[in-house]
Amino acid sequence: MKCLPVESAETLLTELAKLDIKLSVTDGKLLCNAPKAR
Repeated sequence: MKCLPVESAETLLTELAKLDIKLSVTDGKLLCNAPKAR
């Protein structure tokens, strides 16, 4: 698994936010909140 540079991570989060997808880290777990159906 490759680590993304900070700029790429920021860009990725921005792009995901446009798609109404939110990523968050809780208790060391990466959670992805996305709309149920498209």
